[in-house]
Amino acid sequence: MPMKFDGSGNVSRAIRWGDFTFAAKTDFNLSVKLDRVDTTLYYNFPFIKTATAGKLDVQFGLNVRTIMFDGKLSGTTTGGAGVTESASITLPIPMGHLAAEIRPISLLSLVGEVNYIGYKENAYYDYRAGLRLSSEGLVRAPLKPFIEVGYRSEKLKLAERDVKTDINMEGAYALVGLRF
Repeated sequence: MPMKFDGSGNVSRAIRWGDFTFAAKTDFNLSVKLDRVDTTLYYNFPFIKTATAGKLDVQFGLNVRTIMFDGKLSGTTTGGAGVTESASITLPIPMGHLAAEIRPISLLSLVGEVNYIGYKENAYYDYRAGLRLSSEGLVRAPLKPFIEVGYRSEKLKLAERDVKTDINMEGAYALVGLRF
């Protein structure tokens, strides 16, 4: 999932970015690019699917969210020089994973998913809920295509030393996928 943010403003206190310290009470321009890849290992509760004749499926597991961050900050250093500094990092984040699918008929299902990690005041989570149209009843093949539409939300809250953030992204989504 690619994300891009651009903004400008005034730095209220000195901040360190890459190899430079940017001065307080100066203007800045910031451009951030985030690419995110999720790798999920999960286990289906077999007794739930069997007990509901395939109408309900619940899974839990571990999601490793890999975030590739690239940022560029332009502003004035504490020495008075105007500079542009770039910083990049790739960060794997382990998260708990819980998902459910309610399938009243073979072609249509309601799906939901939550990924979460938290510690003290820090939390990173996302959830989504949607309606999935599947070829499962029509196609007898190992790969079963589907289309899904729904609503998603992602929140990052950090409160560690000099780093404070509260980011929330939400809205409608659509996806095409393969189930196997």
